[in-house]
Amino acid sequence: MQNDRLNACGEAGIEVGACGWLRPGWQGAFYPDDLPDDWRLDYYANQFNAVLAGAEHWRPGRGYPVAQWRESIEAPFRLYLAAPDEDVFGQDAQWRRFCDQLDALRGVLAGVVAGSPRSSRKLVDRLVSDMGGAAAPVSGASAMCWWPHEGGKRPQDAPLWLLHDDLQDLRVLRPKIESFAARHPGGGILVEHPSLSAEALLRLRQVVEIMGL
Repeated sequence: MQNDRLNACGEAGIEVGACGWLRPGWQGAFYPDDLPDDWRLDYYANQFNAVLAGAEHWRPGRGYPVAQWRESIEAPFRLYLAAPDEDVFGQDAQWRRFCDQLDALRGVLAGVVAGSPRSSRKLVDRLVSDMGGAAAPVSGASAMCWWPHEGGKRPQDAPLWLLHDDLQDLRVLRPKIESFAARHPGGGILVEHPSLSAEALLRLRQVVEIMGL
C-alpha cells in the first residue's frame, strides 16, 4: 500500500519527498542490502508520497523508463520529472516522445520541473501550448514547473517547494513549513542536500503529519 494521507481538513496533504530515490548512503541505511535496484522506487513509495526524478533518467532515443515506473508506483504517489536539457528537444520526434511519455504517466505525474534559466520558461510555455495545464515558478529555486491539472490541482494552490536543507533542525524549519502549507495547501516539498538521510526525511514527513498539514 503506497502512502495515502489526508490533512486535518480531510483534503490531500502536503507531499513530502526527496530529489531522487537513488541517493548515496541510503543503501543499507534505508534500503535493505539485498534489495534489487529495480525495486527501490517501490520501496521508497511505501514511505513517502512524492519524488523528483532527475534528468539523468532520460535516455536519448528511449526517453524515460516509463513502463518500469508505472509498475513501481500508483496514485496517490506523485512523480515530478526534471526536464532534460533543451537540446533534447531539437527534433520534433524527441518532443513527441517526451509528450507521449507524459501522457503515459497521467495519474501519477505531478509536474515537470524545468531548472535551466535559459530554457525553463520556453519549455513550460510549450507544454502549456501543446498539452494544456499551467505553469508557475518553483519556490526555493530558479525554476519553473508545469502542472498537468490532474485531480483539480492548480498551480496557485499546489505549488512546489525545492528545499535545500539537511533537515537536522526541524524546529527552525517548522514556521516555514506552516507558512508554506497555509498559503499552498496540497503543495509539494521536495528536499535536496548532499547529506540528506532517509531518517531525516522520514522525520520531516512525521512532523508534517503531526502538524495536520
